[in-house]
Amino acid sequence: MKTTRFYSILLLAACCWTACGNDKSNAKSAEAELKEMRAQLEAKRNELSDKQQIAQIEAEMKELDQQIKAVDPVVPTTATPPPGPASSLSAPDVPRGAMGTIRGLEVIMRAEASVKSDKISSFNQGEQVAVLETKNVSNENEAVLTTSLTLDGTAENKPVKMIVPKGKAVMIENYNADKNEYTISYQDDRKITFSGAVRADAIETIAYSTWYRVQRHTGKQGWVLGKFLKPNE
Repeated sequence: MKTTRFYSILLLAACCWTACGNDKSNAKSAEAELKEMRAQLEAKRNELSDKQQIAQIEAEMKELDQQIKAVDPVVPTTATPPPGPASSLSAPDVPRGAMGTIRGLEVIMRAEASVKSDKISSFNQGEQVAVLETKNVSNENEAVLTTSLTLDGTAENKPVKMIVPKGKAVMIENYNADKNEYTISYQDDRKITFSGAVRADAIETIAYSTWYRVQRHTGKQGWVLGKFLKPNE
């Protein structure tokens, strides 16, 4: 397939580039290049219907994930974050010390910059917070629902169901190329884990995202995904 051959050539070039010394500016440039390549692959995958082509692109995306990790898996910073991959989940431009507004219902404040981290509390829609720190992370298998879904779980040895609303963060457990669907999981406040198989277009990955450590007016601090924070004018 011409498309995958093209990306394979780009991947090889990027690998050679990152191997040439320890210069930090080169490493950051290589990381940005790899993330852009991965974003292009993901966009291409979402346009395809052929299962074999999708599986091949998924394999190439995994190779890019490894290269990005090798360059710079986590880049903490106190300045404005660099632009992320082309995605509707790109974080807004919020510099350290600025005020921002929470957008979305029941947005979760977490102990760390990951959807797997413990929940501290929930923000209110439109709540004002102060930005304390910015972090670009590479959390594999994390995603956000693009539509509401009903997932299955077990509580006290009994089957239970839960409607997980659009915008909630979930974990990707597996990808079935034959059916073009993912197996995802979600843990509620009671620590009950729900799971189910969903079509590929029902989620959007947030593996390479910007998170913000923020402070509420009460003084409580925690992390929020950049998608849910809008900078004040």
